[in-house]
Amino acid sequence: MVLLDTNVLLYTLTEASPFHGPARALYRQVIEGTLQACISPQVLCEFLSTCTDDRRFHPALSVEQALREC
Repeated sequence: MVLLDTNVLLYTLTEASPFHGPARALYRQVIEGTLQACISPQVLCEFLSTCTDDRRFHPALSVEQALREC
C-alpha cells in the first residue's frame, strides 16, 4: 500500500507538468484496483486548500469541483 501525497493529486490535474503522465498512471492503477493506496486527512486538506486557491493553482477549482476530484 502507498500513501499518496498532495503533489501526486495536484499533478493529476496539471497537464502542463512533466509529472502529469506518471501521476495519472498511478491514479489509474488505484482506480483499477491494481495498486492499493490511501490518502491521509492532512493530504486531503492540503489538496483542497491548494487547488481552490487561485494564487497557488491555475485555474483554481471550485470547492465542488475539488471535492469531486477527491
